Amino acid sequence: MRICGIDSPRIDLNKPDPAIVERMKLAAPDLVLVALGSPKQELWIHRNREALRPAVLLGIGATLDFLAGQVRRAPSWISRFGLEWAFRLILEPRRLARRYLVNDPKFAAILLRTLRDPQTRIITAGK
Repeated sequence: MRICGIDSPRIDLNKPDPAIVERMKLAAPDLVLVALGSPKQELWIHRNREALRPAVLLGIGATLDFLAGQVRRAPSWISRFGLEWAFRLILEPRRLARRYLVNDPKFAAILLRTLRDPQTRIITAGK
């Protein structure tokens, strides 16, 4: 694998900066890892995918933070129950509360479904 570039510009979806995409096009990557968090990274990928073809664009969220040891992962038992989001909310309430509890109207339904479903169904769903 050859890394052809690393960039960490400020991304404002309301004021796109064409220079960012131009730098990426010049690097001609095969794979672009976009770590902006949801839904920002998905919106950015959707808006720029045609300009960056044939590169594959992947939204990886906090994966880089986890791998770099900047953000603590939830214990495995919390992840098994599908509650990693709650662990992250407790660790970073100022950053995530608005995103999870205010800006995402589907979140309440997901939360209720997670709490309602028997634990055995959650654990065995992956089998």
